[in-house]
Amino acid sequence: MKIKSVLIKICVGLSSLALFTLMLIIIVKQNKTIKKQESALITIEMTFDSMDYENIETKYDFIDKRKAIYIEQLSIENDVKPDLSFSFLMKENGKFDEYAVNQDNLNGTVDVGLFQLNDYYAWTDFVPRYWKFDVPFNPFNWKHNTYIAIHHIAWLQKNLKVEDDVIMAYNCGLNAVINDKVPTSTREDYLVDVKKNLRLLENYNNAMKMEITND
Repeated sequence: MKIKSVLIKICVGLSSLALFTLMLIIIVKQNKTIKKQESALITIEMTFDSMDYENIETKYDFIDKRKAIYIEQLSIENDVKPDLSFSFLMKENGKFDEYAVNQDNLNGTVDVGLFQLNDYYAWTDFVPRYWKFDVPFNPFNWKHNTYIAIHHIAWLQKNLKVEDDVIMAYNCGLNAVINDKVPTSTREDYLVDVKKNLRLLENYNNAMKMEITND
């Protein structure tokens, strides 16, 4: 009986040690991942901050050059058409004001920052899903705001194959589009305006190409 009792104690001890070791490994891996992610964000910001913007060409010259390059490059990295990203921005925040605040939502929520992220969904949905950095998310930091917006567009594209649906979902949510509960204002106003912006940018880009060709 004594031998059996000792063996049980040894097994319990080994199990506790194994569990502790496993937890320690998980914590170490998580810390390493967080540090890598934080480093990645810092690297992204340093890369863009250190760029010689004056010598970098961008076709989106109607907005601050640093913002234009950041949005364009981040869109390309996430397989989002830059024209689409800028079309959303033109609709959401035509003045391109990184400190813009919209308090006109009927449900009491507030849209903030460059891409006018909804303050409710930003903290309950977007940040938990896309913001994996050990750096506090700041919606009025235009790079942070853009990072979330572009990743959200990319996520919508993965869930919705039709561009019109992606555009509407950015305004009213994925579930509303999937369940065919898109508000009339989204379908008749928001969608129309964003697509109009897309056409404007397409024509603008073609005009630029023609100008370059003529030169």
